[in-house]
Amino acid sequence: MLDLSWNPNLSAHVRNFSSAASLETLWIYQTNFSNVIKSSYFSDFKALTELGIDGKITSMDFISSFGMLESLTMIRLDSLRQLESLFSWFEGIKNLRSLVFFDCNLSMTIPSSTRNFKNLTMLEIFESNFTTQTLLAVGNIRSLEVFTIIGCGCLTGQMLSAIGNMINFERLFIAE
Repeated sequence: MLDLSWNPNLSAHVRNFSSAASLETLWIYQTNFSNVIKSSYFSDFKALTELGIDGKITSMDFISSFGMLESLTMIRLDSLRQLESLFSWFEGIKNLRSLVFFDCNLSMTIPSSTRNFKNLTMLEIFESNFTTQTLLAVGNIRSLEVFTIIGCGCLTGQMLSAIGNMINFERLFIAE
């Protein structure tokens, strides 16, 4: 486990982790790293199950390669912008159970294929903007048990429609 999260005074270049094949957890969000991470940095992460990363240091190349990280069960994404086709990039991760967005732009078009997230049981969205369409697409994720929306100016009127399809749904957390 390598947890460098919540260290805003930590500034450096993120090194290439290609030799860390046995690393299971990597949290590098809410830091002040300055370089941009590419998919080659994590090409050998066969054991990685948890990844928390900051949008300030990610590239579209890296995000679009999430599908090759097949062991991931949890992803936390902070401060991401321009997330075109974001959800389709997660579809290759068959074991993904938990997805967390913090301060992200989720007002993009989400494909109806979100129902392919057969193992996703927890979705948490904090301080991120999204649209009615985004909320309704989340409703296609039938396996969700826990859905959290905090500080998003959420569309509570559409909430019942969104959660109506979630057959395993247990908990909903909403707060401003």
